[in-house]
Amino acid sequence: MKRLRVLIMTGFETLTGFMLPMEHRSIVWGLDEQNIEWHLYNPWNPLPRLDRYDAMYVSVYRYYNRNYVYYGARREAELLARGFPVIGTVENAHSLHSFYLSRWADAGIECAKYQHFSAFEDITDLTYPLVLRRDGMHRGSGMYLARTPEDAQRTIETQRRLALQTYPDAKGMLPLNLAIEFVETERSGLYFHKFRSYVVDDEVIPAHFMRSISAFVNYKDAALWAQTCSMDEVFRLEGEPHPERVLAAARAVGLDIIALDYSRLPDGRYVFWEGNRVRATAGDSHVAWLGIRDTDMRYGASVARLIRRRARQADPARPAVPFAQPAAASFLR
Repeated sequence: MKRLRVLIMTGFETLTGFMLPMEHRSIVWGLDEQNIEWHLYNPWNPLPRLDRYDAMYVSVYRYYNRNYVYYGARREAELLARGFPVIGTVENAHSLHSFYLSRWADAGIECAKYQHFSAFEDITDLTYPLVLRRDGMHRGSGMYLARTPEDAQRTIETQRRLALQTYPDAKGMLPLNLAIEFVETERSGLYFHKFRSYVVDDEVIPAHFMRSISAFVNYKDAALWAQTCSMDEVFRLEGEPHPERVLAAARAVGLDIIALDYSRLPDGRYVFWEGNRVRATAGDSHVAWLGIRDTDMRYGASVARLIRRRARQADPARPAVPFAQPAAASFLR
């Protein structure tokens, strides 16, 4: 019986670079556990012989090549047209916040109202306080809380001046262009709460519970005290109490694999803040000392199972149980 072989489409051009993020290490761990042979592939190169492979997994982690999305979209469309199993997508690879918010709003999923703007005067339909940010910028970068119109105007104009000073540096600051209504959520004393869960197909994996005195509740300003860490562990071990709500939010955006950030309202309802194509957990490369957590292993195993299911759906004769053979990996050139 044939062993499962999967292509991993990536923007990384070396195996060393690819293995740096915990995102990829988790997936490779899952593939190895499932005894799935994997090979890395850059989409600007010609496709290999597809009869030698059973599925393609699409990674968008930082994509690391400015042409990755362009070539990746072409390869993805080509494979889908051939009926070849593709897990993941380059759609919204830049992870625009407005992409998720618009789809949730259309589906009736509770989320914050938002509006794009190019100048302060464009913001006309929202209620203060507002979160001002650059659409698609993550990890808490460039976020500002404006409690009044005066705050918003001052912040927007200041950031625009700073952006002009760095132009045309490709890595320079970009002006703010997205306003989001701040929603008052459940608190414990002075602390705001935020949850993150990974969704892989129909499985909800609780990932993080965070608290912060900052309304944004990001990794960089989270209160990593003993009580918070204990609450995080309870959340991960006991599970998300309403997985159907999280799954509905994932279904609304139409992606197989996604990380969702959300909070609970004082009345128990959920409000969804953003989706992340790249889950970038606290075990990522910049804080690698945390090692691989149980959540990372669950995530990797779940992705590997999804790949196997999709491959078997395309080829029902494939065995459901992997052989006990050593895994293999390579980088296609």
